[in-house]
Amino acid sequence: MTAPRKVKFDDMLNFHFLSRALFSPDGRQVAYMDTQADLEKDGYSTNLWLYSLDAGTDRQLTFSGSEKTYAWSRDGRSLIFISHRGGADKNTAPVYRLNLEGGEAECLGTVPHQVSELWELPGGQILMKALYVPEEPNPEKAQYKVYTQIPFWQNGKGFTGQRRTALSVWTPGSGEPQRLTPDRMDVESCVLSPDGRKALLVADDYRTVLQLVNHVYELDLETGVVTCLTEGLEYRIRTAGWCGSRVILVASDMKHYGMNENPTIYELKDSRMTCLAPDLDTSFHCSIGGDCRYGVGGQSAVADDRGVTYLSTEETTSQVHFNSLNGSDQSLTPDLLSADCFDVHGGKLAVIGFRGMKLQELYYVESGRMTQLTRHNEAVIGGLKLSEPVHYTVNNGEGLDLDCWYIKPVDYEEGRKYPTILDIHGGPKTAYGAVYFHEMQCWAALGYAVIFTNPRGGDGRGNKFADIRGKYGTVDYQDITAVLDWSVKNLDFIDAARMGVTGGSYGGYMTNWIITHTNRFKCAASQRSISNWISFDGVSDIGYYFGIDQQGGSGPLTDVSLAWNASPLKYINNVQTPTLFIHSEEDHRCPDEQAFQIFTALQVRGIESRLCYFLGENHELSRSGKPRSRLARLREITQWMDRFLK
Repeated sequence: MTAPRKVKFDDMLNFHFLSRALFSPDGRQVAYMDTQADLEKDGYSTNLWLYSLDAGTDRQLTFSGSEKTYAWSRDGRSLIFISHRGGADKNTAPVYRLNLEGGEAECLGTVPHQVSELWELPGGQILMKALYVPEEPNPEKAQYKVYTQIPFWQNGKGFTGQRRTALSVWTPGSGEPQRLTPDRMDVESCVLSPDGRKALLVADDYRTVLQLVNHVYELDLETGVVTCLTEGLEYRIRTAGWCGSRVILVASDMKHYGMNENPTIYELKDSRMTCLAPDLDTSFHCSIGGDCRYGVGGQSAVADDRGVTYLSTEETTSQVHFNSLNGSDQSLTPDLLSADCFDVHGGKLAVIGFRGMKLQELYYVESGRMTQLTRHNEAVIGGLKLSEPVHYTVNNGEGLDLDCWYIKPVDYEEGRKYPTILDIHGGPKTAYGAVYFHEMQCWAALGYAVIFTNPRGGDGRGNKFADIRGKYGTVDYQDITAVLDWSVKNLDFIDAARMGVTGGSYGGYMTNWIITHTNRFKCAASQRSISNWISFDGVSDIGYYFGIDQQGGSGPLTDVSLAWNASPLKYINNVQTPTLFIHSEEDHRCPDEQAFQIFTALQVRGIESRLCYFLGENHELSRSGKPRSRLARLREITQWMDRFLK
């Protein structure tokens, strides 16, 4: 038997990323999607798999590597899916049906729109979420676009113009589907009733400015009538569903903690909301950070006759919970470090997640017992020499214990001191846990110690802990500093003279903040960061509301003095730390001008700096960017650390 070896950058090419697990209508089978990086085509290959709970077998159904989304047929005998096999136009949706009893997939026709989700209706028609792009008159054939709304671009989607995601119904074999929702409506989610005659939609309806407040609509699929059920109410609604005849919502009124306020469970009746779980204080999604997922998708909460099953981030793990709507709430997956997506059928649970130092696998939960169904990643992980994260807590100086971890270098030797990397999570309302994190394991394999923590602003510990509105760079910086001070004093393998810091998004902002407020780090790598809250307002896809909510102001712009005081760029004259900047051309969340500004300032001041600008990539570079770009990013950060810390 071959001895385990150290992790390498390109091991990620062998990982399987699982997503979108769905029970068959009878609950006896689970379909799911399996994605792997493909270095040759510099992209990702996704296929459909099927696990039979009766036979205990797991088999691959498709082999084209081009599958995008899928649904079960109503009789459970086939899968209907979108596939761009054969080089099909990415702006269209070729629809296939695969009979699970055998035979090749049959092409039912091609829809002239991008399709993100689909459902089979009782009569054989297909309901789908389709993207509609309005045509702008341009008799001169000039190269320009017209925008009349915001956001005018969105990360991962590019320039969005006046596009809308609509619900449409399509007859297999025909061309253009029939659009069911109004032209201005942008559908976020759809839940079909058990009989397939109605749908509950969470959607936005706007002309010029997309608002945080949205609504729930009922669509009668037989008559085409769309009825708003939340007219006059002001909530941010995450999901909607039926519990018997009751309409159940997961929503927040955002009155106490702003846009990041945790939602809770409501019953909607006669345009009135009744809170059913006033004591719940959780985010209703998985926010455990990681770089080994792809296309997870799925609903964060599902209502059925029994109650509501939902994802919940709790301290340092993400779990699937069940709430009975009468005061009972319990975790269904206590053995998982991160539950990423799930489906539920009659109280049985199919869930994709991380357990211990394993990568994603599919698990089945029934009567409180969890069984691992798949073994996609066991061979590759079993062949690697890993350094397991060790949890510890640090008091932040205000009586609050912070969750922290360290990862020792692989082949650690007692008594030696090692160069150390502090890694800061994004968000800020996300969280670190003890899951396998590829970049950290790569650094440990190369002789680095890694420390990471969940400062205030993060998820998993309720609204009060997560609320740092108007406090960026203060309480969070205090927490990180307290963790760093304690770690240097008490972890004797850390070399205080050889420390680097890195982070992405909010972590990039904090990296910028750190280099403008301390010189204790020998180098830094700031990724997809914010450096100037004032300019962020008008260029980020979320800037027109995120800055105001998080930094203060009343719109349309953040209060200038508050924004500038929280901007690392204001303190640029303090910087002495050599800094690498990683940014992407199509990052519309933290647009590239944020990196250009601070990089330019360091260059002018003569501070050693480097900007790696990834073409064709967006804010998700480290998680779902093209494989070659992801490998190059990790190599650039590591080489920068090597240069100054080794």
